[in-house]
Amino acid sequence: MNMTPKRRRGDRRDATLVRDLDSMHVFMPIMMPHRTDNEAFIQKLLDMSAVEVYLEKKNAQNPENKYAFFHVILEALARTVEMRPRMNRFIIGNRYYERNHITFSFIV
Repeated sequence: MNMTPKRRRGDRRDATLVRDLDSMHVFMPIMMPHRTDNEAFIQKLLDMSAVEVYLEKKNAQNPENKYAFFHVILEALARTVEMRPRMNRFIIGNRYYERNHITFSFIV
């Protein structure tokens, strides 16, 4: 069963047009027209000792498929975006879109 909503006018293949924006968010692309105008950074130290213990236990159960910190951080990012869907939005042509899927890509 397909759970994706039916595409409407203004939607993209990869995202849905956000139609219920408050006036402040409608005005933001005009105030900050460049993609690097608003970047947020946070610097915080985290105690990862509990994660190390968990990974050792998990990897002992399944030694052929080992998990790493990378997997834990990726899962935390995916869950964060899933719980807060507004983080999965982007702006193109002064219009807000919400992505249909959570996708991560890497180049090594």
